[in-house]
Amino acid sequence: MRFVNDADAFLLGEWWTGAARGHERAVGITLGTGLGSAFLERGRILPAGELYLAPFRGGPVEDIVSGRGLLARYGSAAGGVEELVARARGGEARARSAFDDVFSALAEFLLPRLTEFGATCLVVGGRVARAWNLIEPILAPTLRSATSLVCISRPADLEDAALLGAARRAAS
Repeated sequence: MRFVNDADAFLLGEWWTGAARGHERAVGITLGTGLGSAFLERGRILPAGELYLAPFRGGPVEDIVSGRGLLARYGSAAGGVEELVARARGGEARARSAFDDVFSALAEFLLPRLTEFGATCLVVGGRVARAWNLIEPILAPTLRSATSLVCISRPADLEDAALLGAARRAAS
């Protein structure tokens, strides 16, 4: 039996068959209740790729950049992330503002890490990534200044990327 972190499995799956395929240095971010992350170099997950407790704006980054952070930014009236996504897609200014704030913060947090690592691909997954049409326009303008980064993407396979990565890990 082998164990693999879900963010590691996600990025391995995307490197093996998805959006990060062909990239020597890739970073995967999973956004759900919390923030997961993984760094990959030449098909291998690197140690110390976990960012969720990294300090940012006076606390752990996960407090700001996550589904939990998105709901906190919006306020108590949100029923859940799916409802907040629907409100933002429907044009509600408060919901759009919450997305702008959280994903601008993610871009600000990631930019120096992607630059230092020399990542050529960033794949953003997890449940929150289902709102890619709301996320990408906020992330991309800031992250394009990371000169090595050529790919900012959602997963090619949002549902099965982690399973594919776990299979890849088990086979190696």
